[in-house]
Amino acid sequence: MNKITCICLGLRSMEKSVKFYRDELGFQTDEKGNNPDAVFFNTPETKFELFPLELLAKDISKENTPKNSKWFCWDYISI
Repeated sequence: MNKITCICLGLRSMEKSVKFYRDELGFQTDEKGNNPDAVFFNTPETKFELFPLELLAKDISKENTPKNSKWFCWDYISI
């Protein structure tokens, strides 16, 4: 059976997103800062990660960075 083990969201604002997921929704993490390089949340079975969109795009492909489209948005929440 297939299983998703990690979901990584590329975000425009780490600070706003960390505050939203950790402070507003109550996702648990060991991260205390508001603007880390990356953050992992303690979710059961599937790791949930936030990562800066610009760095994630470079990590995926320097030549073909992802763009927002009407069907898919790389920034899950536009904060």
